[in-house]
Amino acid sequence: LKTKPGSGRWCLCSLADSGTMGCSAAKPCNIHPALQGGHTQRSRGLENLILGRYLMSRRREDILGEGTFSVCRKGIDIETGEGVAIKVYKEHGDGDCSDNGALSRFQRTISVLRELQKPFSPPADPALWSEELDHVQASDLFVKLLDFSRDQGGEPGPDPCTGVLYVVTELAQYSLKDFFAAQREAGKPLQSEAVWEIARSICLATAGLHAKGFVHLDLKPSNLMIFDGRLKLIDIDGCVPVGTLVSKSDASISFSPYYCAPEWARFLTQGSAAPISISPSLDVWSAGMTICEVVHLDEVMRPTYTEFTEGSSPQRAVYHFMTWLGRLKSVPFPRSVQEFDTGLHSLLSGKVLACNESQRMTMAQCLNVLSGTDTGRHTAPCTWAFPTQLQGARCHVSELELQFARLQEAARMASKGSMASQTSNAARTGYSKAMKVAKHPMVVLGRQAQSLKAIVGALKVTPDLDAPPLRSAFEEA
Repeated sequence: LKTKPGSGRWCLCSLADSGTMGCSAAKPCNIHPALQGGHTQRSRGLENLILGRYLMSRRREDILGEGTFSVCRKGIDIETGEGVAIKVYKEHGDGDCSDNGALSRFQRTISVLRELQKPFSPPADPALWSEELDHVQASDLFVKLLDFSRDQGGEPGPDPCTGVLYVVTELAQYSLKDFFAAQREAGKPLQSEAVWEIARSICLATAGLHAKGFVHLDLKPSNLMIFDGRLKLIDIDGCVPVGTLVSKSDASISFSPYYCAPEWARFLTQGSAAPISISPSLDVWSAGMTICEVVHLDEVMRPTYTEFTEGSSPQRAVYHFMTWLGRLKSVPFPRSVQEFDTGLHSLLSGKVLACNESQRMTMAQCLNVLSGTDTGRHTAPCTWAFPTQLQGARCHVSELELQFARLQEAARMASKGSMASQTSNAARTGYSKAMKVAKHPMVVLGRQAQSLKAIVGALKVTPDLDAPPLRSAFEEA
């Protein structure tokens, strides 16, 4: 599917014939989001190599997350074999990412991620610094940037081959939201040591962001993910420097009603057109709501929000909820939080989830409390840790998928006939490895069968590889 120049309408064209349609690296074809999103069988097979290095899955079950501006998909780095997360910015209207705020969010993402990987140094405001940050690397707290699309000038921008914006980062095992859901479904509330350690990890990542001079504005469990047992902050598209003036018309800012602060709710619902000055206290409230969820294992504000949805449209429900939140005098803590630990409840109610933002602690100050700098609570090292894998989490890349991905790329190159002898050897090697894994008795192929079928079909065009053995291998698998 391709846009006719100047028409804004969709027309059909064959991807194989894209050269005859006037598409090239210098003049790329605009691919319709339906193809990018994996709605067709053709988009799942061999047409998923991006930036010349990453195989991106287009299956619906491999979508890691989706927002207003982008969708994040699972992928594999074919050079290293490591799993990666690939954020694809959505196209709107005529397929131009730059006219819907996506390009500005993308460029801000790259700028912020680069800054976040630099070593920590104390900020000008001492209230935003904790000595705990002296003992961690920035890469321990924030998702690591691996690659991104560049325009023809080499600057962050749309990929010349597809016209799409890509950000490639390390792949997490699961999100904090996934972890809460698993504990809730298993009926296993977290023990005290786990609650305090997770709360400390949330404060550490948020304090690190504030020490860097940024405010997240959409801090919540789904934006806190576990990488090899370590909690890191992700989705920094909407991060802005402390003190930035933001207006209601800024389309690049996103938020989540369950976790946003009362002053943010007032800013959005009151008639004034005046901008809001972005303060770290906005994230402090969101972090407090997330810490409550560590105990409660569900959104604290969900019951109240549900009341507003009865007999109302979603838009009116959000407006009424935000109006109520803007007038809030005290947080309706669930009983599970009130009864869990008097010290934690006192900290949250008095210094973190204070409706008057001037009475809130900074995240660095809260971190000092939770780490024992102020209270001496944790004098011994914590022995609790996040599980390496979570049952049902979709982030993990299996060995079978990895081998299929390598074979898939070898088959793609073979089918083009661009590397005749070398590619044939690579295809054989990939085929041998994939078949070895496929014969493992514990492997359940299921959805991978379609990928293998596509590979078999592609390898048939390679002259010196015999098709029948490949078909037999597929049938056996």
